[in-house]
Amino acid sequence: MLQAESVRSKLLVLITIPIILNAILALYASQRLGAVSNTVQTVNTERLQPLRNLDKIMRLYSNGVVDLAHKSISQMLLWKEADAQLAETRQKLSKAWASYRNRDLSSEESALLQQNKTAFKSAEQAISKLESFIDEQSSYSIGSFVDLQLYPALEPIQNLVKQLIVIQSEPAQGSASVAERIASKAQVTVFIILLVMTLALGAMGFWLYRGIRSPLTVMLNTVTDIEKSRNLTLRTNLKSNDEFGDMGRRFDRMMETIGELINHLQQVGKRAVSVTQDA
Repeated sequence: MLQAESVRSKLLVLITIPIILNAILALYASQRLGAVSNTVQTVNTERLQPLRNLDKIMRLYSNGVVDLAHKSISQMLLWKEADAQLAETRQKLSKAWASYRNRDLSSEESALLQQNKTAFKSAEQAISKLESFIDEQSSYSIGSFVDLQLYPALEPIQNLVKQLIVIQSEPAQGSASVAERIASKAQVTVFIILLVMTLALGAMGFWLYRGIRSPLTVMLNTVTDIEKSRNLTLRTNLKSNDEFGDMGRRFDRMMETIGELINHLQQVGKRAVSVTQDA
């Protein structure tokens, strides 16, 4: 029974190994993708979101305050529109700073914010003055305020935002590099697994090819030689413990039986001839 199942075992191994390797590859790829996904999520939550908030804050000071003041001077905005937009900018700034502060700040960030309390006060006072000039609808007052006070009042808070962006950018780049290294390592490992799988399948295929081709060649050559030489004593002499070995041994026994039958017929024929001659 074991002999008859040998070739089937080879085929089973040839089928099973790719399945196992594919399962290993899928499991590893899933784990690596999960690690990359977690790293990307961490970068987005801990680094990119604060950077977006800081960028938004910088644009609010530049566009929502400075540009609005210039548009009010040139009357590109009506006073009511300017007042409404400045109030909206003030609200957005408050929410953006609150969003930035309501997270786990690093010691460097906390120290920097603590050291620049006057920058927040200066910016708030400048926005309040601009708001009062808009309420007065005085283009001249706004013009003098912008030229002499607004830029110096907003410069400290803008410098603070730039420093915070630098602090956030370095860890973000480091986290992105970690994600890139994980992804690169995963690609190399997947390539190695695929290479091993290809080599294993090639080796298994060659092993199975030799296991089938060699006994078939022996049997075919034996049959061909018997056909050409009429020599019924030729045998395959296959020793393998598989279906082909069993087939070869059965063929050899069949040839022995046929040889014995022919010898027996020849002996019967000789005795018949001898009896006929005696008669």
